[in-house]
Formats: sequence, structure tokens, C-alpha cells
Amino acid sequence: MLTIRTLGAAAFALCCAAGPSWAVSYQSVFEVSPVETEGYQHVIWLRDFLPDGAGPGTSENYWISSASDPLVFDTTGPGATLRGTIVSGVNSNYALEVYMDFTYVETGGRTPKCEYAASVCSSAAYAAANASYDYYNLDDGENTRPTGQHSLVGTGDLAGVVLSLSQIPADGHLPLQVGLGAAGKPSGSSDIDYVLSLLGASMWLDWDVTQWDVTGIWPENWSGRGDVNIYLTAVPLPAALPLFASALGGVYAIGRRRRKVVPAQDRALSPSGFA
Repeated sequence: MLTIRTLGAAAFALCCAAGPSWAVSYQSVFEVSPVETEGYQHVIWLRDFLPDGAGPGTSENYWISSASDPLVFDTTGPGATLRGTIVSGVNSNYALEVYMDFTYVETGGRTPKCEYAASVCSSAAYAAANASYDYYNLDDGENTRPTGQHSLVGTGDLAGVVLSLSQIPADGHLPLQVGLGAAGKPSGSSDIDYVLSLLGASMWLDWDVTQWDVTGIWPENWSGRGDVNIYLTAVPLPAALPLFASALGGVYAIGRRRRKVVPAQDRALSPSGFA
């Protein structure tokens, strides 16, 4: 029989239950913001992808989150997803939808990718922070649309373009890392306090052009290296909050309702004798 206590417990579990069965340190829906490299902001870097992008200092190939469809990093499920749209830092008409799915690997237990000054990478404070890093591999892509792979799918002036993505190194020893200081930027920083104040994520990747149905522009290269470097801010109101409020409303209504006695002839249909 449903009671105020059991419904209250269910409502609490819906909103505020402990984390998942895996030992993830950072479980939330995160807003994504860019890091800065060589004076350019980016969330994803695609080296030598577009024309006039020959070299890591060219802003054409630094991509930022779209204002109309911002990137969201979600670790609340069995794994993680990165979704949204990125635009070229110098031409917002060049846009790519992001479809990346990740499988949780472990928390801590490995040496992370560190792009800071050697004094930071070898410090006890950094070691203590990365002991709680969450690590994720790009999964097999079966749930990633529309190509069955991890993809960047062109929109705007790049409609008709598809890039497939793969994790590097291929042996998986440097997967996506999530934690304080995990964004890896600003590269070469020696300010340990600043580095460890920033929650972020990063990984290296390869990209390959698998479709190019665009006229008037050609890629600088058909494949290359890139990376993901992002800062993360947890969304203030969890998605479960409206459901939690609704559940509490239902509990309150039940508490005020008088229990109705079921007529004797109908009690066989109601083991408790109450509706």
C-alpha cells in the first residue's frame, strides 16, 4: 500500500539519491566554457582543417561553443555525452554539431595528461587532485548519430560535411579526463592554485573528413589531429528538480485526502480495503 512515507522516500530518491554504482567524482550536467591557447579561445581544436589554417596559431581552426546551441557535457547517465554546436572562432557561419559518447573507465589510478609547467605536473597538490579524476573512453559509437561514429556534422556554410573522430593514443592510456585542473590550459602555467581552481576536461583526438558535399570551399587537409579542452560549470538547477517538486505536490495531496472505505461487496478487489 502506498503511504506518505513510501511516496516521500520515492520523491527523495528521484531528486537526491546517492550517485551511480560507479565511483564517479563529478556527476552533473555541465555548462561548457572555452579555454585560451595562444590568444585564441576554443573548446575543440581541429588543426589544419579549414583553408588558411596552416598551423596551430591560426584562429580559423579554434572552435567555440555556439551561443544558440551551446555545448553541454552530461555525466549523469551510465557514461557521459558531449552535445551541442561549435562555430569557428572567426566565422560563425562555419558550424559543426558535436556528437560524442563516452564510456566510464575509472576514477584515479593512472597518470593524467598534463600540459602545465613541470613544477605543477610533479607537485603533490596536482597528484592529490588527479587521484579523483574521472576517465572516459570514446565508446563504440552505436548510440551516436548520424553516422554511427563520433562525429562533427556541418551546418550553416558547412552543411554537407561530416568529420569522424577517434581517440588518441589508440591504446587508450590517455582517455578523456575530468577534474580540477584536467582542462590542461593555460598550457605551461606554473600557478598551481589557479590551475586547481578550474574544473575541466580534456583529451586528444584524430579527425577524418568522411563526407564533403559543399561547394566553394575545400578543407586544408582531409585528416589531422585535434583536442578537446573545456572548463565545466555544473548547471545550478538539476533536471530532476521539476519532477521532485511534482512528486512532493502529489505527496501533499495524498496526505490531505481522506481515505475512502470500499463497499463490502468490492473489497475482494482491494486487498487493503481502501481505495
